[in-house]
Amino acid sequence: MTLTDDEIQSRIIQFVAGNSGCNVRTMVQGLASRLFISPSTISMNYKLMIYDEKTSPDGSIIVEKPSGFHGGNEPFKLTLRQTDLKKELDKITKDLEKNEKEFHTYYPDMRKGKLMIIKKTDGVKYQTIALRHENDFDILCGFIDTMFNDVAGLSFAKNQGYTPKEYNGLIDDLQKRTMTWIIKSITHFLDQQSKTDGVTRWNVLIQFRTRLKWLLNIETKKPDLFIKREWLRDGVIY
Repeated sequence: MTLTDDEIQSRIIQFVAGNSGCNVRTMVQGLASRLFISPSTISMNYKLMIYDEKTSPDGSIIVEKPSGFHGGNEPFKLTLRQTDLKKELDKITKDLEKNEKEFHTYYPDMRKGKLMIIKKTDGVKYQTIALRHENDFDILCGFIDTMFNDVAGLSFAKNQGYTPKEYNGLIDDLQKRTMTWIIKSITHFLDQQSKTDGVTRWNVLIQFRTRLKWLLNIETKKPDLFIKREWLRDGVIY
């Protein structure tokens, strides 16, 4: 999927908001890797966003040059202007509200169908994701991953003291709501898939874990997902 300049600049704002004080190299390399686009494309868009009171008063990003600066931009520390931080919080809140209302309706064919299929290799049966659903499932997980990383980045910035205290309550609320939404969304998907023949909750959960690298850590902090069997109540563990 090709991103527009506006979309790339929005991702830059999200990265800097969640990693306030990061340097240019960290931002460029981190986003290039995450978005699968060239570092030069990130750099080009970043340079258009730099705030300068005289030449670029609408810029979103404040660049702090270290003392004794002698050239090069790698050591620059990047922060987001407060007005843009508020806009970014509003955008994330709006995205979350939309997902809370509509996420369970995304990709209905995949949800109602059979995500997992049984294959047999050398006489051994195993479950794997159906090829026709793989792309849709990846995109579905991408929605979850983006929301988690946006809010996790803001929470980290808040805990490090990089965001104004006036936004602490909003960031904490976003974090709680996002985690509730993630757990509810995965639970809903597991419920849907466990009704299809031959599909176990465990194997579907493994597909989420594979794509959401942070999910297992969340599970360890939410023991009720397993103690009360919210996620695996009628599943079979292989």
